[in-house]
Amino acid sequence: MAFQYESLVGHLFVVNGRTLASPPPGALIEVAPKNASRGREADTLYVLVLPSGQPAASLFYEQLAEMAAERYFNSSGSVTAGLRAMYDLINRNLLDHNKAGGRVYEVNMMCAVLHDRNLILSRCGLGMAVLKNGDQTLYFPTDPLNETDVVFGPPLGVQGLPDVRLKQFRVQPGARLVMADADLADADRAEVAAAMTADDVSAMLMQMKNLLVRQITAIGVELISPEEPEDPFMPEGSNSKRVLESPLPEEKQVDRVDIAPGAGTQLIDTITDTRDRAQIGMSAAAKGVARGAEVTNGLIDHYLSEEDDSERWWSGPLGIAAAISIPVLVVGLVIVMWLLNIGQSEYEACVSQAFDTATLARGISSSDPNGTLSAWNAVLLKVNECDTLRPEGIPDQPMRDLQREGQTVVDTLLNIDRREAIPVASFPSAQLSQVILRGLTMYTLDDNNDIVYKIELTGDGRSLAPNTMEPIPNMRRGAPVQQFTVDDIIDIAWAEDGSALSQGNVLIALDANGVLVEHSPTILVRGVQRLLGTENWVAPVAIQVWRGNLYVLDPGANQIWRYSPTGGSYQGAPTEYFAGQGRPNITRAVDFAIDENGVVYLLYGDGNMGKYRSGENENFDFTMFPPGQEMGTSTQFHFSTSPISQYMYITSQPNRTVYKVTHAGTFVRSYRTFDEDQFASVTDVIVDPSQQLVYTLSGNTVFVYSEE
Repeated sequence: MAFQYESLVGHLFVVNGRTLASPPPGALIEVAPKNASRGREADTLYVLVLPSGQPAASLFYEQLAEMAAERYFNSSGSVTAGLRAMYDLINRNLLDHNKAGGRVYEVNMMCAVLHDRNLILSRCGLGMAVLKNGDQTLYFPTDPLNETDVVFGPPLGVQGLPDVRLKQFRVQPGARLVMADADLADADRAEVAAAMTADDVSAMLMQMKNLLVRQITAIGVELISPEEPEDPFMPEGSNSKRVLESPLPEEKQVDRVDIAPGAGTQLIDTITDTRDRAQIGMSAAAKGVARGAEVTNGLIDHYLSEEDDSERWWSGPLGIAAAISIPVLVVGLVIVMWLLNIGQSEYEACVSQAFDTATLARGISSSDPNGTLSAWNAVLLKVNECDTLRPEGIPDQPMRDLQREGQTVVDTLLNIDRREAIPVASFPSAQLSQVILRGLTMYTLDDNNDIVYKIELTGDGRSLAPNTMEPIPNMRRGAPVQQFTVDDIIDIAWAEDGSALSQGNVLIALDANGVLVEHSPTILVRGVQRLLGTENWVAPVAIQVWRGNLYVLDPGANQIWRYSPTGGSYQGAPTEYFAGQGRPNITRAVDFAIDENGVVYLLYGDGNMGKYRSGENENFDFTMFPPGQEMGTSTQFHFSTSPISQYMYITSQPNRTVYKVTHAGTFVRSYRTFDEDQFASVTDVIVDPSQQLVYTLSGNTVFVYSEE
C-alpha cells in the first residue's frame, strides 16, 4: 500500500522562556518499519510523551515513545485497537514499576496515526491538538476551556484503566497538525488559527512560541502528497529518534518482562544482575589471561632468545621442564576458561542461563504456586530469547524439551488446555478481523484490504472445500453498488430479520460512510442503503442486528447508535442506546453482542465486560478464573446462543489465548495452541457446537481446533 501523504515535521521545546535546539525527549515520528503488522504498512505514527508529576530523565520519555511505536506497529486489528493496545502497554509498565516501590512515574501522552487519508488523534491525560484541515481549524478536545473534566483526565500510570480519548478526521493535502502540552489551551484561538496558516512548519511553530513565550512542548506536522517537493525534516523511511550519547540514568536498568508479578520479576532481575556480574568477571579474567600471556611471551623472548647461544639454558633439565610445563599451563588455562564459560558464544551463554533458571524453578516449593509460575515463565522467556540467537545447524531439541517441561508446568497451574490448531484457509496479504459461520459456509472480513470472502468447508469442518474461496463482489473497498461506492468496511453481521432490508437471512457489511450493503447466499437480490447521522460517528468498530434493529458500537463517541426499521429500511436518524446522566464510559469497548432478550454485552480491552438492559447497567463479573489466569486484555468475542453451547468465547491477542466462559461470566476453560505463534495475531473466534469445533482468525489464516 502506497503512502497517501508524506510528513514535514518540526519540533518546539521551550522551557522557562528558553528555546532548546533539541527535540522534546518524548517526541517521536515514525513511519511503518519493514516488519510492521498487516494493515500498518503505510501508517505514520506521531507520539508525544509529556511529564506528569515528578519529571524523569530524558531517556525515560524517549524509551516510552519508542515502546509505544513498537507496540503499535506490532499490533493488529483496527487503528483504534492498536492505539488502545499501545496505551495499555505503557500504562501497565508504569503501574508495575510504581507498585514495586521507589519513585512514582506518571506521564501524559498524545498520539496521532495517519492511516490512508484518515488522521486518528488520541490522548491520555493532559494535552491538546490543533488541526488545520482545508478552511477549518479544529481542536482536540473541542472546547478545553469549558470541558475541564475532559482535558484534565488522569495520566498514564495512575489507574488500571487508562482514559483514552479518540477522534478521527478525513484530512486533505496540506493539512497541518500541532500536538502540544496543555499550555496550548491558554493561547488565544484566533491567534492559534492565524499561526496555523504560516508559510511553513517552522514559521508556524515560531508563531506558536510567540503565543506562549514561557513554556510549550509541541510537534508540528504538515501533510503533503508524495509528488510534492518536501523539506528535509525527516529522512524517508526512518523516524525522528535522536542518537543518544548521554549515559544512562543512575537508576538501575533491568530487563522488563510481562509475566505474573512476584517471584518471577525478582528472579529475572537476579538473573540479569548475575549475568552482568558474570560478564564483568569473565571480562576481567580474559584481560588477566591476556596480561599473563604477554608476560609469558616476554619471558620466552628473554630466555630463549638466539642472540647469545653460549648463554642458552633450555638445553638442560630446567629448560626441558619449562618447555613441558608451559603448554600444560596454557591447556589448563583453556580448561579453566571453558569451565568458567569464558569465550562462550552468545547462544551458548543463553542456553546456560536457561538451564540455570530451570534449576532454580525446579527448586521452588510446590506450596508456592505463584513463585513456581513466575519462575517457569522466566524459563520460557529465556528459551524464546535463545531461539532468536541459535545459529543454523545447531540442534534445538534440548531447548524444545525444556520448553515443553516449562509449558506443562505452567499449563497445569493455570488450567490451560493445549490444542493442535489446523490451518483451514489462508488469504493473500490479508489481516482477518471478523468471521461469521452459517452451517458449512464461512464469511471473513479482510481488514487489511477491506474485502469480504466466502468459503465452503468440507463435511467434517476441518478443511476448505476445493475451489470455494471467493471474494464477494459488492463487499470490497471501491466496489460500485448502485449509486454508492463502498469505503473501508467497519464490520459484517448476519441479519435474520429483514424488516429494514430487502429480505431476511442475509449477510450485511457497513462501511465508514454509512453505506450498508447486503449479500444473499441464495438469490441475486442485492440491497444497499445509506444510513443517516454518520456525521456523529467518531470511531465505530462493530455492528449487530437484533429484531430488525441495527446497532453500531462507536467507542470514540462513547455510544451505541441504534437504527430502527422504518418503511422497510433504516430511513431515520439513529437514537442513542445510552441516555441520561448515568451513561457508562465505553470508550475502551472493543466488541459487543446482543442476546435473544435484547441484553447488550460489551467487551472492554482490559478483559472486563459490561452488561446492559435497555441502556441500564446490570452487574456482571468474571468469576472462578484460576489465579494468574485472569484475562487482563481482550480482543473480540463470540456469544453462542446454541442450546448445546451456552458460552462466550473471548480472544486475547497478547495472551495468545481463547477463553471459554458461561453467559454468567464463570470460567470454564482457556485454550492455547502448542505452537503459540499461530495465535500471535488472533482476532475473532466462532464455534460450531454441533461438531465441537472452534474457529479462530489469526493474521491471514483461519484455524480450527476441537474442544474435545
